[in-house]
Amino acid sequence: DEDLIWTSSPAPPVPAFKQYMVVCGNSANVADCGDNYTAANISELHEVACCSDIYLAGWDNMSATCPYAARSAAPLQCTTRGPNKNSESCQGATACNDAATFVQAKMFCESVGTRLCTMDELLNDCTASTGCAHDADLLWSSTPVLP
Repeated sequence: DEDLIWTSSPAPPVPAFKQYMVVCGNSANVADCGDNYTAANISELHEVACCSDIYLAGWDNMSATCPYAARSAAPLQCTTRGPNKNSESCQGATACNDAATFVQAKMFCESVGTRLCTMDELLNDCTASTGCAHDADLLWSSTPVLP
């Protein structure tokens, strides 16, 4: 009980910067977010949206200025197309991340084969209305605040 034991689990990555930008999930909801964007310390808790540059089943391309796929929820096991043909019906709970530090947010996206969206992608509403009800929340971006 008093000894340290080695583990095969890797240590969480150490961010290169102490602050990263957080951006309102939908530019139409800036009043609810408080700001369109602001700097956040890496230890603060914010919501998470992920982006992918390759197609992922059930993920949508919101516009030509967005990555190929962007979504607030992590991909789930989806089997049939939904009635509106723009989404898929999925089994199980949604994989939303409603409160994460920067490192947790980055690891969440990487665990599903994606990445944190950039500030520009979030400002272009690439994850707006994509799930998890984060349109009125400040979302982590991969854009650091330079010293």
